[in-house]
Amino acid sequence: MNVNTQTISTETVLHLVADPRRRTILHQLRENGGVIEIEALADVVAERTARSSPIEETDPPTARTDDQRLTRAELHHTHLPKLADAGVIEYDSRTGTVRYRSHDRVEALLGFVSRRLEE
Repeated sequence: MNVNTQTISTETVLHLVADPRRRTILHQLRENGGVIEIEALADVVAERTARSSPIEETDPPTARTDDQRLTRAELHHTHLPKLADAGVIEYDSRTGTVRYRSHDRVEALLGFVSRRLEE
């Protein structure tokens, strides 16, 4: 994993880690050695989101496919740009690869939230 030495404000770190989808993105990047393809990332984020929201047993498979498409769009247009703007990730839209740039402040807050608030 690349280590990021850029200074990130406390407010930015809080904003990044406050969103459950961005936390999932960061966890997945850490678990995959700092690199993941957006398709695999979108699948994991969509699955975790689906598990945290009530799903009817009668929901058709197309509803899940639509969720995955929506998740990919949200990653591409919202979550990945926010993380990239803060210098926490590098996103190559040409290859569809997301690379994590570890940052001490992000790691500390992500660890705290994971241990204390998501148990």
